[in-house]
Amino acid sequence: MPKQHKSIEFLCFTAPDYSRVVKVDMAELHTIVQGYQRIGDPAFMSHQNTITPESKALEIYNRFAKRKLKNFKNKKDCQIKLWNLFSKMAVKPEETDMSRSKVFKIDRSKPKPDPLCKVISARDPYDTSQKLTRTNKMPMASKNIERMKQYENIKTIQDVLDKGVLDIRAIKYDIKLGYVTKG
Repeated sequence: MPKQHKSIEFLCFTAPDYSRVVKVDMAELHTIVQGYQRIGDPAFMSHQNTITPESKALEIYNRFAKRKLKNFKNKKDCQIKLWNLFSKMAVKPEETDMSRSKVFKIDRSKPKPDPLCKVISARDPYDTSQKLTRTNKMPMASKNIERMKQYENIKTIQDVLDKGVLDIRAIKYDIKLGYVTKG
């Protein structure tokens, strides 16, 4: 499948009598009210991307053109002449030209917060001056039993941290499981 060009322009009619024409890029094409005919840029689009049937296209061309035509040479000629006529009349789309779901645009002026933020926010500091007391509960895992030896002859959380063997997460874990109580 060929890659779509965002620079391809379309002339979209947004009124049943073909009196209002808006010019949009391919990327904005889905935002315009559907149900009316449109003309694709003849430099990129095939001759089928124009007003059909050809008799209807001729009637519309003669209504808006100064020089009237009796007929078009072929479908590509029809597309080119309609493009040249209506591209001069085309305006930028307004809210009335947008489909109902696209009227309320998202404000993209504010950048969204990055969900994978690299900045670490400061947490509330853990009060390390609190006293620790060892309970009678013994852990089952051997590495946790070894860790309980670090709590001998200590008074506060800061004393355990100063030994350098345990970090605050390990102390919080032991408090949570009831091997040590604070207070």
